[in-house]
Amino acid sequence: MEENQVISPEKSIKNDTDDAGELNVLTRWLMDSQEEERIWVSRQLHDVLGQSFTVLKLMLDALKHADAGNIKEITDDAISIVDEATDRVRIVSRRMRPGILDLSLKQALGWLFKHSGIKITFRCSGLKDNLPSDFNIAVYRIVQEAIDNIARHSGAGYAGVNISVKGGFLKLRVSDNGRGFEVATVSSGGLLYMRQRAAMAGGSLQIFSSPGEGTVILASFPLPEAVTPRVVC
Repeated sequence: MEENQVISPEKSIKNDTDDAGELNVLTRWLMDSQEEERIWVSRQLHDVLGQSFTVLKLMLDALKHADAGNIKEITDDAISIVDEATDRVRIVSRRMRPGILDLSLKQALGWLFKHSGIKITFRCSGLKDNLPSDFNIAVYRIVQEAIDNIARHSGAGYAGVNISVKGGFLKLRVSDNGRGFEVATVSSGGLLYMRQRAAMAGGSLQIFSSPGEGTVILASFPLPEAVTPRVVC
């Protein structure tokens, strides 16, 4: 900005109003997303784990009166139910925050794509396996939100995720062949969230879309300093 440039009060008020409007949209989206997550976790605990524990209780009661020939069968069935419940707990835990994020962004994204419910092509080059966990989390959450949006709203048959690392920057591209939308007319908390996440990591994010043409999300992040070159893809 030039030293003598003057911003009119009307323009300043409009900018403040726009910022406040975006903040309200983002805050509402965060609250709604948090509530949806709580509902999902509650259902997993009640519908899956609750039922498993009920069945296990019945099996343990049955063991009290079982003859020698039935004990092994009941025990094997109980072990199978415990295994299924353990798998479900692992899925819930990883959805909330994959522990592998502390070690490998690539592996965490692979798990996300496997459980996304849509066909995803994932390509990466130059991605290091020893990035700081806070950096991994920022990139992961952006990709997670993008994939959730594709699965929920786009009607896409497939999506593509590309990550490349070159010249001290991580470049991210997420695309789909869905129905698309007019970017300028959509006020979405999810889109604002992705932009804010990118900004907090020192990066930038752009969204390109039009009706019938799918959507492309481009993001760029400066790599954290003191990262040794241990390349995994």
